[in-house]
Amino acid sequence: MKAWSCCDYGAECGLIVFAETRGKARSEAMQHEGFDCSEWKDVEVRRLPNLDGIRNEQCALSWWKNARIYYEAGWRPQPETIGCDVCGLYEFDEFPESKVTETDDGMLCASCMAEAVKEAGK
Repeated sequence: MKAWSCCDYGAECGLIVFAETRGKARSEAMQHEGFDCSEWKDVEVRRLPNLDGIRNEQCALSWWKNARIYYEAGWRPQPETIGCDVCGLYEFDEFPESKVTETDDGMLCASCMAEAVKEAGK
């Protein structure tokens, strides 16, 4: 199944959809309850080939339930969201490994904190 980015024209982020064609992706996005664009002609659809094959069925991925996929696709939440100073991963309540903690080295996610502890132990 091909991955697509669906959003209002000019918007930076919207919804990741898996479908075989651009038209089916647009249709799937418009049926998703969290998608704000209501006009068919106003939906911009772009391919995300690096995410192909993650899903085998036609579907739209909720941001909050699939934060890792959105992050890996390059999408970021609002600027006021707390993020790791090393890798840039943003903190999401529904994404436990993204928990960011303030340390002497700055704000670190669990993965970067573990790496810092490992480096300090050498």
